[in-house]
Amino acid sequence: MAAILPESQVVLDAIFGFGFRGRISGLHERVVRAINASGKTVYSADLPSGLNADDGTVAGTSVKATVTVTFGLPKAGLFLAEGPALAGRVEVVDIGHPPELLAPYRD
Repeated sequence: MAAILPESQVVLDAIFGFGFRGRISGLHERVVRAINASGKTVYSADLPSGLNADDGTVAGTSVKATVTVTFGLPKAGLFLAEGPALAGRVEVVDIGHPPELLAPYRD
């Protein structure tokens, strides 16, 4: 990992998925810390790894993204508690959900 980051232009964070709960530890914690210390532009897929999608809390550590590309609808945790400081710019992308399914959740 240490040899890869200096050669990278950007970092794609997709370590954990939307349903992550708990605390990042061990190898995963070391990877997150290396990403955050790299000084690289970081894109997180759906939400930064380690960030709780529901309430924006972090148990331990989380990736600090430059941009978070979230799918379908924004997750509440991107805008609550520690979410805004960790998510960076949030971009919502359409992944083909039927519009009638999303209608009740749009503003």
